[in-house]
Amino acid sequence: MTIWRRSRKRRTFSAEYKLRIDVIEWRKVREADALDALADRRTSAVRPKKASEQAELERLRKKVARLEKDLARRDAALEVMGKANALLGLLSESAD
Repeated sequence: MTIWRRSRKRRTFSAEYKLRIDVIEWRKVREADALDALADRRTSAVRPKKASEQAELERLRKKVARLEKDLARRDAALEVMGKANALLGLLSESAD
């Protein structure tokens, strides 16, 4: 088994390098006459944003589903504990 004594460092790039890469990509897209590919699709009209009420409703539905699942798991655990308690009660009575 080999133990790595040095930790790997994350690669870092200078701002000039990043700018050069971005400019190269932009020129390729421009030359391909596809400037719409540069549009920010997160805020474009193609994908409308959800209304805040709808987003809140979706969040609350997920929370309710999670809580119902948690409640079902706790109910099952309590049922098992009740059965175990009854079994231990029967065992202690028969031991007396």
